Amino acid sequence: MAQLVAPPIQPGPVRLPNTAPQQRPKDDGPLFDEPAEAAPQPSTAPATSDREQSGEQALDWRPTIIGKTPYDDAQLQAILKDCGKASTNATLNACAAALTAQLIKDGYVNSRVYSLKTPEPGALEVVLGTIAELRITSEDEALQKQVQQQLTPLIGSVLHIPTLEKELVQVRRRGVGDIKGGIGRLGSDPTMAVVNLAVSPAEPEPLRGDFSLGNNGNVGSGEWRGVATLLQQGLIERGDTALLFLELNTDGELEVGSKVASLTYTYPLSESWTLTGSFGYSYRRFVEFRKPAYNFHFRTLQGLLQVEHVLKEADNFRWTASAAFSTNRRDSFKSGRHYPLVTGGEFDGWTHSGFLKLSTNLGGFNGPVIWNANAYFSPGHCRRNA
Repeated sequence: MAQLVAPPIQPGPVRLPNTAPQQRPKDDGPLFDEPAEAAPQPSTAPATSDREQSGEQALDWRPTIIGKTPYDDAQLQAILKDCGKASTNATLNACAAALTAQLIKDGYVNSRVYSLKTPEPGALEVVLGTIAELRITSEDEALQKQVQQQLTPLIGSVLHIPTLEKELVQVRRRGVGDIKGGIGRLGSDPTMAVVNLAVSPAEPEPLRGDFSLGNNGNVGSGEWRGVATLLQQGLIERGDTALLFLELNTDGELEVGSKVASLTYTYPLSESWTLTGSFGYSYRRFVEFRKPAYNFHFRTLQGLLQVEHVLKEADNFRWTASAAFSTNRRDSFKSGRHYPLVTGGEFDGWTHSGFLKLSTNLGGFNGPVIWNANAYFSPGHCRRNA
């Protein structure tokens, strides 16, 4: 079951949504069909030359590679290992076909390999195909602009289908639903690709919730504990999150011993920055104790403002850093009147404190295991009472 609320790491009623990935994005299969001209063409040269038919051995020579390739020397040797023929010309053609086929198989669909006569006895020139133009269409103008801005850095880069599809997975995280893609040619140059994408808004996110009831309550406040959580993404704008958290503890006679309520809203400032505001309230009373403790109760109010930045994100991993400021007021009462029960409250029975928290969070999943790790540093903690 997905965990909607992040584990609280400091005291207080505020609860924050869990932002770590807990399920893989929907896989709709390949987004791009292989262009017809990208498929390796069978060689028009005879399968065997006269010299090969007469039993002459294949050449050990392999052509020099000119230009950049995505492969190292060992990989190139493996690719060209079996392309030797009885003549230099036949070897050039066979090696060009072998390297072209490997490039296309690996997703470099508009890269080309050309046979050269010079430098003698021959060489292969590799031209890695690039993305020359991106054409984004959508019925939603704001979504079209958003996707265009997000993918613009790809213009001029090498066209590699797996890399492009990973970028589109990230695009889906910001409110994009269906994506239909196609690859065309810019002019007559086969190495200059035009990537066409038709995007549509994602379906509205469903309201997600969780409810639990158990006998794992708090000592003194009641053994029965009920927790309800509601989380809605895309409440006001794409990428935002609203969280409502409620907790109630009672004893066996259904007398309320404690209650916690938290309302949190996260707004996306950009692709990697979010702003979160939260307000929390808690109440606790010792309903399981005898007087005078039975007449004691405590109330806490907390407000939090947090800025979070995504350092690295993948399908099953998320690493963030955040800075948050929290302010708290805690009151203690006896029979409905302020009473000095909280540390630092003196005779007024209340304290006001605040802290700045710097933290980093890593979360994700591996198969059925969901994991989360958090480290934080609070450089200051002030308290005053009047």
